[in-house]
Amino acid sequence: MSRATVKIFRESGSGAIFRAVKVELDGTVRGRVRQGRELTLDVPPGHHSVRCSMDWTGSQIIDLDVPTGGSVSLTCRVRDPDGFTDMFKLLTVRKHDAIELRRN
Repeated sequence: MSRATVKIFRESGSGAIFRAVKVELDGTVRGRVRQGRELTLDVPPGHHSVRCSMDWTGSQIIDLDVPTGGSVSLTCRVRDPDGFTDMFKLLTVRKHDAIELRRN
């Protein structure tokens, strides 16, 4: 059977240094990634959605098309709040912006 991979790297030097970020693929938690580490997921080729989360906060969902035998790389970073007001917003109103997830 043909396979493909999705790789998620978590940047060092961002927030929540002692916590792992959950990686959701197609709505299911498939692993966790700590700062400075990479998680590689074997996936069937085709369309997938990826999201990173921690507690009730997380990232936006990124939709991917992974080719047969190919790989797609993403980077996640837990945002450091800029003061109390920003922290409050990241934990409530902008909770889907608390983790940045981008395609490389």
